[in-house]
Amino acid sequence: MTPHETSLSGAAGLASDWHASLLFVSGSRRDDIRALLSLSEEIHRLSARTHEPAVRQQQLDWWRAEFAQLFGGTPSHPAVKAIQPLVARCSLPNELFTEMLDGLQMEMQVPRFPDFKTLQLYCYRVSGSLHALISEVSTYRERATLKFAHELGIAIRLSEIIENLGHDVRQGRLLLPVEELQAFGVAARELLACEESKNVLRLIEFNLARAETRLRAALALLPSEDRGTQRFGRTLASIHLATLAEIRRDGGRVLSHRLTLTPLRKWWIAVRTGWQA
Repeated sequence: MTPHETSLSGAAGLASDWHASLLFVSGSRRDDIRALLSLSEEIHRLSARTHEPAVRQQQLDWWRAEFAQLFGGTPSHPAVKAIQPLVARCSLPNELFTEMLDGLQMEMQVPRFPDFKTLQLYCYRVSGSLHALISEVSTYRERATLKFAHELGIAIRLSEIIENLGHDVRQGRLLLPVEELQAFGVAARELLACEESKNVLRLIEFNLARAETRLRAALALLPSEDRGTQRFGRTLASIHLATLAEIRRDGGRVLSHRLTLTPLRKWWIAVRTGWQA
């Protein structure tokens, strides 16, 4: 396999949100976005592969060196090799790649995010930077589209955190801010034990509403001139909005099971979003 083919093999599985969001993106642009998504996926496997701090730090340092090679040498990882021509062609900035690693560094160094300000910075680094890169390769006319991409990335990550809450806490991973748990009278041990008390469900509803609000606010920032080229981000936002609505109809029980849309529902959302371009 070529480096580019290898980079695409891990991203956009049949039922994934990414796959549906890419369905109606044009060929070359779709391949560019897939390459960035695959790279992001590879980086985020750092969180899943090991819980040993020293090993994770060693892996993170390796990625930092690999990104240095991306901008001035010969990278070795297939996913990084795949985006090297893209970096040159689209003049992608080094700092956006570094931000993704800085976000993972935050997650490694801070056992619990103390407040929403810290969580928001984390979301920008791990997801806002990725969506800024995707907007760059998708092309845009208006500079305001970059603001849309930054805000969309934050909103997407906030959505993922609440959608995946049950899965994450079963892995001992809790990203909700300490101050918000305290505000709702929820102890971390309740979430880690997947207890669905009244206060826990109120906390979940608060996070559902915030994610929805941030997604809608991000979409409102997108200039009409760039709606066509930013179809991937618009579709992904619509899929998350639909998922959050279904979670609410299910009573917000994200601790007991992970609710996802069917591939057919995601496909229909992608079609509808394409019509609205």
